[in-house]
Amino acid sequence: GRCSAGEKCPFIHDPNRIAMCTRFLRGACTLGDKCPFSHDLKPERVPLCSHFQRGLCTKEDCPYLHIKMSADAPVCRDFVEEGFCSRGKQCDKRHVYECPDFTERGECSKPNCKLPH
Repeated sequence: GRCSAGEKCPFIHDPNRIAMCTRFLRGACTLGDKCPFSHDLKPERVPLCSHFQRGLCTKEDCPYLHIKMSADAPVCRDFVEEGFCSRGKQCDKRHVYECPDFTERGECSKPNCKLPH
């Protein structure tokens, strides 16, 4: 996203670490250049293709990552929390939008967690 402090923000924001626009991945983003999220399909910010993981992806131009990953692999916290993982395709964790706490322990302690459980 964008920093709400704008030009007054005292922090340095790395433009390469912007989270992926999930609407863009679904082909539904109408904001174009005005979108605060990335439309750049770099492996560091694109989630795994759930259909590919089950051997069912038939889209030739699928924007999601087609990497074989064990269903038992843990969820990548960097990817979930930052929307970016510098390890990209070399990461041994799953780049998915799931609650890592619930996936690991079967429970989530965050009352307002917006991730799927």
